[in-house]
Amino acid sequence: MSRLTRRYVRLWLAPMRKAFSEMKTGETDAIRGYAVTRIDHLDEYARTDWAINGFAAVMQRLLPHLDLAPLNRVSVKLANGVPLCQRELDAGLAVLSRTEDGLIRVPRQTIRDAVLIEQIGIEMASLGILEAA
Repeated sequence: MSRLTRRYVRLWLAPMRKAFSEMKTGETDAIRGYAVTRIDHLDEYARTDWAINGFAAVMQRLLPHLDLAPLNRVSVKLANGVPLCQRELDAGLAVLSRTEDGLIRVPRQTIRDAVLIEQIGIEMASLGILEAA
């Protein structure tokens, strides 16, 4: 089975890294008081905490040994409007770096399947068919 190249994984993680980098500068786009990040392939914006939650859910499937607590901590603080400190953002970026190392070892189809499963779960939850996780 083919695996993702490091270059492709970096491109895939770029929007999440960009969101964390923007938060570190203190200049983050916001809609109705919530930090948002641009979803490049859709040309629209999504709440950063929701993007982190979706990303963390996929990583939990793919890399269950990875400690995602720093991402979850940032997500909860963003959802509740609590200020973040540089240390928390640095810890989140460190998780993204460890994620990169792990993803190049996972078969491409496994990654696609995990992303699709998470997208289906999100859609079902939004329709009220599935209880949100």
